[in-house]
Amino acid sequence: MENTVEAFHNALENGTHVLEFDLQETKDGIVLVLHDAILSRLCGVDKNISDFNYNELPKVSKKILLHFSDMMHFDTSDMKNPCFPTLEEVFQKFPETIMHIDLKNNPTSVTLKVHKLIKQYHREDITIWGNVAKERSEELRLHDPSIPSFFCAKDVMNVVLCYMLGLLPFITLHHHSFSVPKYTYDFEKMKTRENNHKFDHMVTFIKFVNIISAPMYYHLKKRGILVTYWVLNHETDFEEALKHNVNGIMTDLPKTLHDFLQKKGKYLSVKEQ
Repeated sequence: MENTVEAFHNALENGTHVLEFDLQETKDGIVLVLHDAILSRLCGVDKNISDFNYNELPKVSKKILLHFSDMMHFDTSDMKNPCFPTLEEVFQKFPETIMHIDLKNNPTSVTLKVHKLIKQYHREDITIWGNVAKERSEELRLHDPSIPSFFCAKDVMNVVLCYMLGLLPFITLHHHSFSVPKYTYDFEKMKTRENNHKFDHMVTFIKFVNIISAPMYYHLKKRGILVTYWVLNHETDFEEALKHNVNGIMTDLPKTLHDFLQKKGKYLSVKEQ
């Protein structure tokens, strides 16, 4: 299951270089590694995670719909410990692994907790943090500029605009990771399922960025910025991603991606990258 210690072990055993996950906070202030704020998909309970204390969290469902793959499910019945880990637990168990962390729409208090843990476990150079919202993203970046951060949605759009105007080489870029969705059938179905076409304009924008992306990504990489696509789970999408000059691909299926890259002669170790 996604965002569990068992899933992270499986990913690393299958050649994953970076663990990407999101953070949510329980009612009693525990920072958990968890994508969804509402537990309906994962636990069949239509309540926010912030409604529960850590020791009151409901059990994980035996069958879970994957967030980024249309109608693909994950069976948790064979998992030894299908539980949501705390951020500190993940830091403890994977001390040398690079992590890409989205703080979601958590309050400023979570920033302080996460920053304290990053410093405590000496992860300043191997943790990338951020948030999709501009104000929250700037709060994180300015809180500790020594910690790498990722571009928020507004900054991604600004980079694309500057690229189209020929200004990108002349602007200062404050972030270190350019993580964007790649248009896929699954991506559009997910947005339709979540928002009833509210984000049709976003899907159109993503399609456009994907078309003009390769030279822009090459420029960003030359400036030392990590460029990553999310979330791809099919070989046809892996194939297209290779043409776009990205550094990495986020996936729910690390073995499938690893085997594909090995077959194409494109898999690189962390040192080779």
